[in-house]
Amino acid sequence: SVVASYLLLDIWTNTHAPLYTFATPQGTKLFGIINGTATVLAVSLYYLAFTYIVLGFERGLIHDASYDPLTGLANRREQIQELEDYCVYMIDVDNFKHINDTFGHDAGDRVLKSIGELLTECKYKMNKFLPVRWGGEEFVVVHCDADIGREEKIKELRVTVDGAEICFTATVGAAAAGEDISIDGLIALADSRMYYGKGHGKDCLVFIHDEWRNI
Repeated sequence: SVVASYLLLDIWTNTHAPLYTFATPQGTKLFGIINGTATVLAVSLYYLAFTYIVLGFERGLIHDASYDPLTGLANRREQIQELEDYCVYMIDVDNFKHINDTFGHDAGDRVLKSIGELLTECKYKMNKFLPVRWGGEEFVVVHCDADIGREEKIKELRVTVDGAEICFTATVGAAAAGEDISIDGLIALADSRMYYGKGHGKDCLVFIHDEWRNI
């Protein structure tokens, strides 16, 4: 709009008559310099502001694409970095559908958020600890300490909804580097062991079992 106004006024001046007249040619020249400088400055400020807004919007899109808005954890679209001597844990909240059906989806969201906060706390306390929201009620943790999964802290969490205290547990499947050559293979192993635990009582950590030993 600034550039268009400037050009229209310039065309009007050249084809009809100046909008303003000055007593001396020096005054006319000085006004032209001031007018041109102000136009360039206005366009430059607009460009900088527009660039700042676009870059901020882009950063927001990148953050939204990389992090889960509910739990604040990285989501599965973020590439999981491979670490030396790491373990992969697939964590699944037990009876999550029952929680949603009984207490409502807001309660389910609070359960997931509480787990996300717990994993975030572990992330800041431990070295090389990467928690990821995998989808639904599933989380993936990549960590170099093989004993992390044995510290059962999820069952200690509590969520209060309308005065009712909700307790919940999780089933964890684990796989260690060396069992497969790729991170995807380890996630698949941890996932299958988690489902094995789901079918054998839940609320447990499954690292390996006899069926897998035989296979």
